[in-house]
Amino acid sequence: MQTLLSVPVNTSHFFESLKSIANLFVSHDPQGRRLGSGGGTVHLMHEAHQATNTELSFETWLETSDKCIVHGGGQSRRLPAYSALSKLLTPMPVHRYSQAQKIDQCLIDLQLPFFKKMLSASTANCLIASGDALIDFKGVLPEIPDADVICLGLWESAEVSSHHGVFFCDKEANNLEFMLQKPAPDKIRDLANDYHYLIDAGVWLLSSKAQKVLALKCVAGDLNAMSSESVQNYDLYSDFAAGLGNQASLHDDDINSLTCAIYALDEASFLHFGTNDELITSSQKLQNKTYNQRELYNSHGKKHSDIFTLNADIKYQMCAENNGHIWIENSYIPETWNLSREHILTGIPENSWILEVPQGICLDIVPLKSGKVCVRPYGIRDKFSASVKEGQWLNKTISELFDGTIPEQIRDIDDIQEAPLFPCINREELNEDLIQTLIKGENLESLFEDFECISASEIQCQADLVSLDSQRKSLLQKILPNLAANYKNSVFYQLDLYHLAQIYPLDQLAPPIAESEDLATHLKDALFRAKVHEFNSRESDYEQRAFATLAKSIVENKPEFTKPSFSILQDQILWGRSPARLDLAGGWTDTPPYCFFNGGEVVNLAVNLNGQAPIQAFAKKVTDPHIIIRSIDLGVSEIVKTFDDLQAYDQLGQGFVIPKAALILCGLSKDPHFGHGYDSLEEQLKEMGGGLELTMLCAIPKGSGLGTSSILASTVIGVLSELFNLNWDKMRICQNTLILEQMLTSGGGWQDQFGGVYHGLKYLKTDKGLKQEPRCQCLPDSIFTKPQNKAKILLYYTGITRVAKNILGEIVRGMFLNQAEHLENLNGIRENAKRVYDAILENSYEKVADAVEKSWQLNQALDAGTNTAEIQNILNLVDQHLIGKKLLGAGGGGYILMFAKSTQDAVQLREKLESAPPSPGARFVEISVSNTGFEITTS
Repeated sequence: MQTLLSVPVNTSHFFESLKSIANLFVSHDPQGRRLGSGGGTVHLMHEAHQATNTELSFETWLETSDKCIVHGGGQSRRLPAYSALSKLLTPMPVHRYSQAQKIDQCLIDLQLPFFKKMLSASTANCLIASGDALIDFKGVLPEIPDADVICLGLWESAEVSSHHGVFFCDKEANNLEFMLQKPAPDKIRDLANDYHYLIDAGVWLLSSKAQKVLALKCVAGDLNAMSSESVQNYDLYSDFAAGLGNQASLHDDDINSLTCAIYALDEASFLHFGTNDELITSSQKLQNKTYNQRELYNSHGKKHSDIFTLNADIKYQMCAENNGHIWIENSYIPETWNLSREHILTGIPENSWILEVPQGICLDIVPLKSGKVCVRPYGIRDKFSASVKEGQWLNKTISELFDGTIPEQIRDIDDIQEAPLFPCINREELNEDLIQTLIKGENLESLFEDFECISASEIQCQADLVSLDSQRKSLLQKILPNLAANYKNSVFYQLDLYHLAQIYPLDQLAPPIAESEDLATHLKDALFRAKVHEFNSRESDYEQRAFATLAKSIVENKPEFTKPSFSILQDQILWGRSPARLDLAGGWTDTPPYCFFNGGEVVNLAVNLNGQAPIQAFAKKVTDPHIIIRSIDLGVSEIVKTFDDLQAYDQLGQGFVIPKAALILCGLSKDPHFGHGYDSLEEQLKEMGGGLELTMLCAIPKGSGLGTSSILASTVIGVLSELFNLNWDKMRICQNTLILEQMLTSGGGWQDQFGGVYHGLKYLKTDKGLKQEPRCQCLPDSIFTKPQNKAKILLYYTGITRVAKNILGEIVRGMFLNQAEHLENLNGIRENAKRVYDAILENSYEKVADAVEKSWQLNQALDAGTNTAEIQNILNLVDQHLIGKKLLGAGGGGYILMFAKSTQDAVQLREKLESAPPSPGARFVEISVSNTGFEITTS
């Protein structure tokens, strides 16, 4: 998916040095020409096509490319502070309930995740959005209808709706009847008797057909022969929209032929950032979105004020009694200033001025490419529209400002945006007298005599964006240590710490936080410090200490165990066996620390392979006080005689690490966390009446992706629990497996063991917290058991193996560090688990297959190594026969679960892979749903 942004001309030349966005194309409308939202969209698409894919014709590119288009190229008359940059680059405060936001985030960073999510969930391949609004929505998107044009609509009152475009829809469906621009509230209420109405949120999805129709309205002639100069002014939200709907007001055969649906998001919020006031009020609404103290990290449910300070060094002490409705960004404000209310202060350089800022007055100081700076004072509600004679500046009419006589230099200018009102001066000549005179609106007559003055439009063209950005970054670095020191009352450890570590000054790192701090904060702090050192090419042991602390906390959090004693006679044998696990959705969300901070959601399936439970363990008593461990599949054995032999499970190169750790976990240990005070293993076994023989069988290749190691651990623990009279139920067996994996430092989550120990098809969900106890909801398994479906679902072993430990370590680091890209993908993976769950309850084979395919795509986004070139070669052979597929587990090898389009497709893909296997061990494996999960019997 490509992101296409339209921004001001000046910004387009520097955008990629100011903001990093993957797969980005940035351009601008032609200088001196207004194209409107429709013409601007077509121009931007044409420019992107020319720059990135000229091998395809423009029409073919429209059909085949996925594009997310956001318009941010306006003049920003009602929000001057960010007109030079583009509203898209307006710095945004970190939300106090958020996790993984970036300290230097902008509006576009908050907008894009929703836009891309919506586009990915639809059948359309183009999304168009306005750049001055934010759609705040979390959770699983409802199903998006299939239509040529899909418009996002939000429910609002008639009064609010009267300021927007309004969709009027059939009350029985989501089909558009017609659209009106800013209708009066009374008219809306009158029409509401017959229609539902929703405001236009400025987010539209277009099919390739709709894109072509739009392009033809903006360009005369052959689209493939068009040029940028041939694009005409055309508005998407009025001209094009007038032709949409069953009762469209515009008769246009091309537009009328397009189907149109309104997509209503009931739980979404629409936040506008188009004016000075909205910058503050919308930011405050976002901060006060919830007072749920379980979601608020440090504010204790206190209402957020309407004072915002970002990238700012502020010595002036503000108080609620005297100050409010204030935005200060990229500025130095010394204690010698006196602020009031309703201010936006931006770009203020370091100073010691003594200033009195009147209520409602804003100040923007902009560095220019000439080396000078421009001083731009304005009123918070100045619109910079209309002519000079009718316009407003500094909250007064121009006539009032100049005592009734408008200077001839500006008197006859038809557009106040073009009026040269703002003085340019050498930076070293900036002084408090000039600033005070300007913000008070006094003696302005001398402006045109004493200074070179430029207009708002010229500021947008002449601003030195690199210098502006440099000051912003310098200020941010200056305030970071204070933010860190105040971590108990700030958003510091909620931030994307991976990103923060790249910009945090190493020499400003404070000492590590106290050991007594809560586990989550302590771990985040350690991993953050490790990354700061790494990005500065310095070594540290913070990371190793963090992972050791996590493992220790999980192990020490275990419940007290019963002292082991044998439950069987000398001639009896215990036989435990478990199925394999097929993960359909939600994998990785079960992994600490993600599940500790967010809870996990997984859908998986327990299956027997080729008619048998593939993971088995046997145990019996022996006379001698030692332990014999055997592996049938590996053909090896070992005799364990001492506690030290058992404890060697954590040494590199040791064999039988899982059974050794399991035996310790079950109470055969000198470690006080597990043992019962014996001096030797021989002493403990003699008291128990003898030793034991433990035999294991794993009929699944290593690196299969079927949860083998975790399920083997659970099977061994389950057998030992029965053998030693520990009486652990399935929940305890699985929880102890999580502890065992931390003992082995292999990490891992809980889904593998729960997937094999619990039977059938199931939805597993946990709440946040250190104690993970999944709630297991058994699901109907007819998708996998109906004969017509079974023939289309295939499990294929690729013969390619990959060990998950290294993958796991990298992803766990991202979890600890709140790495935004990681957490965004993990949140998507968790949401998709609910999508699979819903599809299963609908008993829809196609929807289940499609949602499993989504799991595969999300896993690849999380870890690029999930899909190797070898795996892709296999998929290329069979993709035409599939609705969905997924490499199981961490991917990169192992087994592929495939959902064929039809029985015939299943036969054909089987023939292809069997006739030319990609590796010597590649093969199809028959699966059947396990109705028992882990089971144990005694001879």
